[in-house]
Amino acid sequence: MFAVLLAATYGWVQRHGQAETPVSLGLVAGLALCVYGLFVLAVLAGFRSIIRVNERQTARKGDVPLTWRLSLLWLYCRRDVARMAGEDRLAELMTFSIVVITIVGLSLAVILPHTPAQAEESAVTDLLLKPRSTQSQIEQSTNLQVEDNGDPALSFRLRLPKDWLKFEPYKPETPDGEGLVLLSRYGSRDQRAMIEVFAQTLRRELSSADWLAAWLRQNGYTVLKQTTTYSAAGWNADVLAGRRADGKDFLYRMSTYKNADKLYLVTGYAEAAAYPNAEEPFVVAAKSFQLLQAADSPSVEPVRTVQISKILPASFGVPEIWVESRDETAGPSQESLNFKNKVGDHTIGQLNVLVAPQSAYVSYGDLADTLLGAVKRATGADVAGMALAPVDLRTDLKEAREGEAEAQVNGAPIKVRLTIGKAGNAWVSFILISSRPNPDLMLVDAINRRAYDIAVRTFGPAW
Repeated sequence: MFAVLLAATYGWVQRHGQAETPVSLGLVAGLALCVYGLFVLAVLAGFRSIIRVNERQTARKGDVPLTWRLSLLWLYCRRDVARMAGEDRLAELMTFSIVVITIVGLSLAVILPHTPAQAEESAVTDLLLKPRSTQSQIEQSTNLQVEDNGDPALSFRLRLPKDWLKFEPYKPETPDGEGLVLLSRYGSRDQRAMIEVFAQTLRRELSSADWLAAWLRQNGYTVLKQTTTYSAAGWNADVLAGRRADGKDFLYRMSTYKNADKLYLVTGYAEAAAYPNAEEPFVVAAKSFQLLQAADSPSVEPVRTVQISKILPASFGVPEIWVESRDETAGPSQESLNFKNKVGDHTIGQLNVLVAPQSAYVSYGDLADTLLGAVKRATGADVAGMALAPVDLRTDLKEAREGEAEAQVNGAPIKVRLTIGKAGNAWVSFILISSRPNPDLMLVDAINRRAYDIAVRTFGPAW
């Protein structure tokens, strides 16, 4: 019976655990039966002892031990076992059990598929987004670590395992310096799992997720999995990444946050072999991270409110640095505004917002073709046929669809993003033409995309 349990346990772990190549469930079942058959054979190898026990049981009117009934004689009813024991033929019943078990086990092993089952995503490539532990379990196993550096922008709290240590507890000397500034470092006592909290001062408004994507590329990380969530401060990211350092493979779990002109990066890392055990503390720390005092505004740059009223009373936000101009080419029945992100006399991003009666365009495709045709006339970039997919913006812009495409203008790469939705009895569209330098060291595309997101997600009719 121990052999059966061992085989079943092995099969369960291979099937549902974190093995890289789990075998098929049918093959495991066949192997388990074969192991059971071998167990029975091992018992019968002591045939003399079986006969002696059988003789003793015969003297007691065929009373057979319960363990024998469960392991060797489960094919037969109690009456048949007692009768065969009384006739000194108990070994025949056992032999038949062995034959049946062996034949069934080998048949399953041969007939059922031997190809590995589709492996579930292993811990090496899986990104845990929320703790497996309950809130009460988290509170029992962790301490709330509070870091008050005297600066509201650098003071935070997060939860860490009770037996973890704090390393390098110091106040940053240059918190507004260029690049990432280490705020604090924590780790397990054996230092096999570490968590670091960084901050960086931003000069322009952008999403922390876009910043992290560029930073990972520039620093040689391999992104294994990532997800983004939208907040009032823009897109935040959760990323699982890998990198080799000092001849060892490390895995990193990173989460980004943004408030006002500060970006925050919570990074947990461990060697690949130790990562599964460290994953829970990493995600608990990341999801419990919170500023002690958040700024009143989540944006780096002031955002002004733009009012429109010609077709539809509405408003939306745009960073103040973007230069506004009215687009007169749309005609008297539509309202169109252009916004430009300029460096000197050079335009590195252009955003157009159009509001038109629903009668002006018969479909999303009709409006998209008109807008993309205007892009081609203005820049020479052909992005016709852009696919639009439904998106839930959770704003007053309903039935929204969005798409994006890349193109070249005079050999320079650009990216075109388009969102079309409905508000009241009007079409509303937002289209962004963004420069994409390669490499984009100044994060031009990220800055442009953030302005586009602000306009789209703050749009609200004023009726």
